Amino acid sequence: MFFDLVQNLLFSTVSSKKTSQQGGASTLDAGMSNMTLFFSMLLIFLIKVLLVMISYNIVVPKLMDKYRQDPAKFRPISFVESIFLVILFNNLFSRF
Repeated sequence: MFFDLVQNLLFSTVSSKKTSQQGGASTLDAGMSNMTLFFSMLLIFLIKVLLVMISYNIVVPKLMDKYRQDPAKFRPISFVESIFLVILFNNLFSRF
């Protein structure tokens, strides 16, 4: 449901206003502003960052306990560190 909403927001097309290509580059749909695109991509990025931070801070202590490591050595990841991890993995595993 949420994915469909985001997909409709990002990739909505108006039938009377088609995208055009000039010199191999496509332009944005006339119904979608640059600010909408920017804020929706920023929102998706922040959701990814929060998911990385929360999942790391929950999973790693359990893994340390399972492999008999000292849980006192665990240091939770911060928001800034999770931003860098998301940027790193987006660049390493992007489809482009």
